[in-house]
Amino acid sequence: MKKFTLFAVSGLMAFAAQAQFNCDPSTSEVIKKGIKSLDYIMLSDQAVEDVTKAGAKVTYIGPDPAAGRNFWIWDNTFVGTDNFNPRVDMYEGQAMSLMVNNEAWSGGGFAIATTNDAGATVPGANFSHFDENTIFHMAYMCPNGNMPPAVGIVLLDGSGEGSQPAKFSLGGSFEVEGQLAPVVGDKFSDDWQGLEISLGNLKKFWPAFDLQNKSNWTGNVMSILAGGVVGRTVAFDAIYFYNVGEGGDDDSSILDVNGSADVTFVVSTNTVNVVGGNGIELYNASGSLVKSTAGTTVGISNLPKGIYVAKSGNKAQKIAVK
Repeated sequence: MKKFTLFAVSGLMAFAAQAQFNCDPSTSEVIKKGIKSLDYIMLSDQAVEDVTKAGAKVTYIGPDPAAGRNFWIWDNTFVGTDNFNPRVDMYEGQAMSLMVNNEAWSGGGFAIATTNDAGATVPGANFSHFDENTIFHMAYMCPNGNMPPAVGIVLLDGSGEGSQPAKFSLGGSFEVEGQLAPVVGDKFSDDWQGLEISLGNLKKFWPAFDLQNKSNWTGNVMSILAGGVVGRTVAFDAIYFYNVGEGGDDDSSILDVNGSADVTFVVSTNTVNVVGGNGIELYNASGSLVKSTAGTTVGISNLPKGIYVAKSGNKAQKIAVK
């Protein structure tokens, strides 16, 4: 199994975080987008139930020794801390909390191996549905206020030939093999905050990112690196990848997500119109608000092609802009 690619802290330079990728981490906000599939490393039982009820295909890819999946801490550089509540969505239960236990560096990661703890051969993860529109979501915080100034993340570090991970940081810059990893999220705080970024955007930030062997994937799904100041603490929850539903063959194709049947969206080449309601909000696949109106019509001709979610009151529907 391939080892973690470790970050070395380099001055923790004060780079401005790419705050557009920070988001509300709650499951209800993600469900509004019309999830087609969700592969999760860490998510509360209640949140899994909520996503399943919303119609998504849900797959667990987190620690399961019998399936060859574990969370490894490298050379005791982290130690787990006491449980704390609440988790994301205010649910009770155990999130993951780690304290730096080493003065030089710290590292740990969720790994998928080719054999399980009993030595039996096991299949890798099936990521064949992952593409540039697949969104990586995670929630992070510091439970005791003693957060590191920056944290590095290595994502999808596959063991197959040609596979290259994406690398980024939260709060400040990390040096990765002589290169600064891009800052894509705000620094840690004592409240849960979310981060969502598509695999396509990750490749823009880290061009070497190349996800290979997707139908039988093994490697480190997500590695966490939090520097070398003993006692600094990080916590994570709601770690998963998801895809929204696909659009149809014409501009009027829409998919109902939730809400009142009395509210209807009518999509033309240039506009989205709402019948039976007032006010429209348009969100992109990353959950960012891109347009809004207090009226019943909003223009879409100047939007980039892709999948969006139109919302009016408690009604949300997916639309395809072509």
